[in-house]
Amino acid sequence: NINLSNATLQLARQIRTGGVIAPGSSATSSSGLTLSLADFKQAICDKLPMVPAATCTTQLQVDIRTQTSFGTASPNPSSGSTFNNASFCYYSGASGSIVEFHAYYLWPVATPILLSALVNATTYKSGGTSTSGNFYVLQSAEAFKIEPNSSGNNSGSGC
Repeated sequence: NINLSNATLQLARQIRTGGVIAPGSSATSSSGLTLSLADFKQAICDKLPMVPAATCTTQLQVDIRTQTSFGTASPNPSSGSTFNNASFCYYSGASGSIVEFHAYYLWPVATPILLSALVNATTYKSGGTSTSGNFYVLQSAEAFKIEPNSSGNNSGSGC
């Protein structure tokens, strides 16, 4: 989990300083480095040496959204033993925006002796499909305000 926290912190800093932009649902033009969700997830996975590279981007889920204040919270993707990413967003906003960034890694648990102690999700729902299994959800989060800058303007629209 420390590796996920460090990766989240590093990518959050890049968003905060305008070096990386999560373009949202319909980016028209942006300056800075605009990354697709797949490329952003790969950037995190590149910083996770203990995670199998072949499945990292599939098991890694990212929610980046603007908020009206620091007290506002994103929707909780867990309900009982189901993890559902249907309400996730990928939009970092513009200079001055308050951003909440969550990274979740669904670690498959296959060792029978660990099942009772580590499993906190038995169903993973993504894009209308469900995967049954035994997953331990690792989570890391950052909340920050995007610094004023001239290279990281985002003209996409939010989620």
